[in-house]
Amino acid sequence: MWKVAWYALLQLAVLSIFSLIGGVIFVRRKQVGFEPRSSPEMAAAAAEVERIKRRSRALDEAYGLVRAREYRRAAEPLRQWLSGLNAQYVTMDVRAIMTQAAQWNSDRALAEVSHCVVTYLIQIAKLDLALESLTATLGQLPSYALGSEDETVALASHAKGLGDLQLARTILKHFAARDPSYRLGVAAKTLLRDLEP
Repeated sequence: MWKVAWYALLQLAVLSIFSLIGGVIFVRRKQVGFEPRSSPEMAAAAAEVERIKRRSRALDEAYGLVRAREYRRAAEPLRQWLSGLNAQYVTMDVRAIMTQAAQWNSDRALAEVSHCVVTYLIQIAKLDLALESLTATLGQLPSYALGSEDETVALASHAKGLGDLQLARTILKHFAARDPSYRLGVAAKTLLRDLEP
């Protein structure tokens, strides 16, 4: 009986030693110079590379439509990309999309992409990022106006809440100037009145 217990204890000790060695190598694998065939980090890096390739394909498709002067359709591949996007990638991907669209040298394409991106960001309540995207667009298209009054009021109110009264005024005034015959709603008029110096 003691021999069996002693043998089991010896096996457990050997297993523990090998587990300890394996654990130490795993934790310090970079310092030791050990590169496993597969690891969680490598799998995550490969998945990220594949995700960026898919985003690039969506941007390439949009750029192809811009080159064909189909500006309204150019935002559709990006709209589809954004609709299936995991929340953790929103900021990185929106910045990549806006940077790419700014390099297309097409004001109409930038306006369409901005409209698509800002609308999406307002829908998912990422107003800081929506303002950042809008500000980037205004840097290249100083008279750019948002597509709807609701979006305009939402972003102008957010800019006002952040203390950027000049940006809030710009957002509202550009929307109002887009179509002089359009009658602003109560919320937009009230906000515009509040922002007057």
